[in-house]
This record gives sequence, C-alpha cells and structure tokens, in this order.
Amino acid sequence: MRAAALLIVGAGLLAAGCYEAHAGGPRRDGGSVGRDGGAPSGRDAGPVIRRDAGSGPDAGRDCEGVEWIDEAPALRPFDTVRGPSVVGTDGFHVAYWHVSFEVCDGPCPVVVSMSATGPQPPALEVSPMYWADWADTRRVEAHVDPDGQLWFAAIGDARVAWARPPTPGWMAEGEAAFDRPVGDLAFTERGFVWVQTHEATPMGELTRIRLSVFAPFGELVDEIEGDMLTTGFEFRRPRLADAPGEPWIGFTQDVDFPPTVQLARPFAGPEPWFGSSCGVDSFDLAAAGPERVWVVQRCGPIVLVEARDGRGGTDRFELSEGHHPEGAPAIAAYGEGWVIAYWHRDGAVRVAYVDPERGVQPAAVPGSDLGPGETPGALSVASDGEVMAVAWSRTQPSGIDPSVGAVQRFRPCR
Repeated sequence: MRAAALLIVGAGLLAAGCYEAHAGGPRRDGGSVGRDGGAPSGRDAGPVIRRDAGSGPDAGRDCEGVEWIDEAPALRPFDTVRGPSVVGTDGFHVAYWHVSFEVCDGPCPVVVSMSATGPQPPALEVSPMYWADWADTRRVEAHVDPDGQLWFAAIGDARVAWARPPTPGWMAEGEAAFDRPVGDLAFTERGFVWVQTHEATPMGELTRIRLSVFAPFGELVDEIEGDMLTTGFEFRRPRLADAPGEPWIGFTQDVDFPPTVQLARPFAGPEPWFGSSCGVDSFDLAAAGPERVWVVQRCGPIVLVEARDGRGGTDRFELSEGHHPEGAPAIAAYGEGWVIAYWHRDGAVRVAYVDPERGVQPAAVPGSDLGPGETPGALSVASDGEVMAVAWSRTQPSGIDPSVGAVQRFRPCR
C-alpha cells in the first residue's frame, strides 16, 4: 500500500485535540507526532485540503472527475436504515430492505445483482432473503471476504445469519444466537465470521466487548473477551471491517472529550491512542490489509478522512466542510485508493475517489438531491475494478411511499 502516494497533494495534518497527546513517539516515516497538535516532523505539512469547491485535473473537459454510467437514478424502494449495502465483485451486489409489497407479502430483505456496466435489472428482479426475514432484523449487509467470496449477512438484536449468493431455495449457510446485543460482524479468510457483542450501561454506553468466531457453517471456533481492546473504557458505535487474518474493530470513545474513533484488532490489541478529537457523530472504516485501515468521520459539518497504520501513525485530510446535519458517510477500497460517499449540506450525495495518480476527485451524485420534507438515509460505496458504485436512500415526506433510493455506477474520467 503506497500510503504516501495516497494522501497526495497538499493533504496536511489537522490541528488535533487532547486525544493525540497520548500518541507522541516515533513514526514509520522517520518523523514524530508532536504533542502540541502541530504537524509531524519529517514531512511538509501543507494546508488542509477543502475539496467541495475545488476542481480536479480533468477540469475543463467534458468529463470532470467521474463519468456516470447511471446518469439518472433508477429509484428503488430502499429502507433508509436497514441497507442498502453494496459490494463489488464480478459486478455489484446490493442487500437492502425492500419496503414495498410487490416482492413479499410485506417489506422484506432482498438482494439485487447487476453488472458493472450496462442496464440495471428492474426493481422487482430481486432475491428475497427469507432466511433473514425476522421482526428484529436491524441491518442486512453484503460482504466480500479476503478470498473474494461473496457473502450476505443479517443482524438482529441478538442473532446473526449469513449466506452465500442466492440459489433456488436460498438458505442461510450459518447462524448464531447470543444472550447479549450484537454490534457488527465481519469476514476473514475461508469464510470465517467474526461477531462482536457487548453489554450496555444504564447510561447507554457499551461495555464488556466480546468477539465470537464462527466457521462458515456456524460452528463456534473461538471467543475473545475484549476488554483490553477498549482499554477497559466504555465505548459506542462499534464497527468491524473485513480484513485478512483478523478484522479491524472501530468504535468511538470520549475518554478525552470530544468523541474520537479508536481502533483495535483482536490479536494485535488496541491501536495507540491517536485520533481526531473532532467530536465524531458517525464514521465508517475499510481495511487495506492487516496493517492499514482508512476511517471516514462526520464531525458536525466536517468530513474528515484518516489513514491509520495501527502503530500510532496517522495521515489525515479534510474532505468537506459541508456535511448535512443528518446522515453518515461511507468508505470502501478502490484499487490502491478509496471511494467515499457523504451527504452534503446542500441536500445531494457527494462521492470522492482517492488514488495515487489522480489525487482526490469529488463529484455530486446526479438525481440524489433531497426534495421538500425529505431527509438523508443510509449510504454505501464499493468498487469492481475501475468501476465504482454508490447506493443511497432518502426518506420521503409523510403520506408518500416511505423511502426510495438508487444504485449509481461511475468510473474515472478517461
């Protein structure tokens, strides 16, 4: 992973809060992180990049930054909370909660697959996830494990299930139930499933984190009591990222206020305390193998991106100063770079891809604008080779169909 190349053109360090005071010490680039919140030594610290109004190297051409395969969104009946979740491998695959009544007797979880280019299938050409149609299903997700195997998963209050791609009579490959709430799950090689559970305090903080590891058919093979991963402190918003060997675990802590993202891995332990201290409202993370992870965070109106190496080294840049007051950003790997989506305060979804050759390329998603009374829903992004996809959803005003969304594919300008 060419970390130096990825953080490209003028991406400087933001001034940091007290959370970084725990992180002074050597960096892998030979510099050190300052305890005064300043730039690290050993590199030039340019200004924080502000990409909303900027133009990329393709400015002035017919194609600026990205070329849209789906110029107009084909609206689908997406639930705004339970999906959509999109991954890319041999095309794009989206898990979501279908909120209309045409597919099942009522709203139900489904999967739709489409090629990387060409026409999209109609909204009703979907595969129902009957094996995940529980009253307490909170999320449905699409995953690709490090071996390239496609998986679909469902998360309930205290249970999970997972399956390979749809087949006639589609059934779950494995499932598990717990006596405590489920936070998230991830996949490692050979389809091993890692499920994170926890307890909750009366104040709503989470505690006593645990990781349960299952073989693909549902056999429990390991359990890890994870208090050491949170350094014994309460936490919130647990997220897991698929990765080789062991998943990356992210959560927010406000030990040093305001809240920031802490990272850990089951066997490597917690990452040294080195976070944004920007007051994280929501975040997403994506792994670049066992030694590198990228985190996108919404801190009020700020969209902040960090590349973390698990050893206290952090590169950071500001992607936007204009996130919508609602909604959460999303991130996924794209080649040796990343693709990010977020809701802009002007009411439209923005995407940005980051790669060593083109730098940071932003674009507004055509047709995603919020109308009167509409609010942002869930976002998800993925890539399949040079083609990327963003799945978005929005809640409509009362009295209209409850929510809609779309999957829109795009690629770099040629």
